[in-house]
Amino acid sequence: MYKQKSVGTGVLLALFLGGIGAHHFYVGKYIRGTLYLLFCWTYIPIFLGFIDIFFIRRWVEQSNAAALLVKMEEIRMIEENPRETFEPVSVSTIPFYNETDLILPEFQYLKTPTHILEEIECIRQPVHRNRSGIYIEVSTYHSEFVKQSLAYSRRVGKKCSHIPLKAYYTTFQHLDERQKEWYFYWRSQVLQGNYPNTDLSYIFLFVYELINYSFNQNAAFNISMLMRLYKNYKERHPNLEHYLLRWKEDFLHEIYA
Repeated sequence: MYKQKSVGTGVLLALFLGGIGAHHFYVGKYIRGTLYLLFCWTYIPIFLGFIDIFFIRRWVEQSNAAALLVKMEEIRMIEENPRETFEPVSVSTIPFYNETDLILPEFQYLKTPTHILEEIECIRQPVHRNRSGIYIEVSTYHSEFVKQSLAYSRRVGKKCSHIPLKAYYTTFQHLDERQKEWYFYWRSQVLQGNYPNTDLSYIFLFVYELINYSFNQNAAFNISMLMRLYKNYKERHPNLEHYLLRWKEDFLHEIYA
C-alpha cells in the first residue's frame, strides 16, 4: 500500500537539511535537489530552504496526488478507457473575459504539462470503478480546493461593496457569502482589465486558482495573469513582490522540469 508523504517531514527536512536539498528529493524534485546539493558550500541553499517551507504543503500534495494517480491506474478499466493525452480546456468562450487578449506575448508559447492536465482531470472526476464494482475516491486538502475552484471558474460576480478579508492561505472555505460575492465581482473586473482596490487575501485566492490550474488549464494564461496582478497591485500591496516573483519562477520551473 502506498504511504503518503508528510508535510511535517518535508518541513523538518527543509529546516535541518535544506542546505543539501533533502526536502526536494523527498517530494520528487530531483533536479532542484541536485542543484542545492552541488551549491551547498555557498550556504545559499540553506537560506532558500527556509523560503521553501512556504511551498512544502503544495509540493507534498502534488507528489501524493501523482503517486496516487499511478496507483489508481492498476484498478482502472484500461481496455474501455485507454489513456489519452488531454488538451487544455479553453474558457475563451466565457463571455466575461477574453483569454487570448490576456496572454502576454512572452508567455504565449507555453504549454501545460500533460501530468498537470491529468491531475486536474482526476480531481474533476474523482470516482473510478474497477471490475468488482468498487468505487474509490481520493480526496486531499489540495484536491478539495481545486474542486471548489473548478466549480466556481465560470462564476461571474455582480457589482457589490467590498467586504474586508484577512486569512492565511485563503481558500473558498474562509469566505462567507458576502465575501464570495465581492471576490467573484472583483475577479470579473480584473479579467476585464480593471484592478479595483481589494484586500491581499482576495488577490492570493485568485493566485492560488491560477498556480493550481483550477480556474483555467492554460499555462500561458495563468502565468500572464499572475504577472498582471503583480504589475497592477505591487504599489498597493508591496508584499506581493516577496511571493509572486518567486511563484513565477516555480511555475516556470514546473513547466520546463
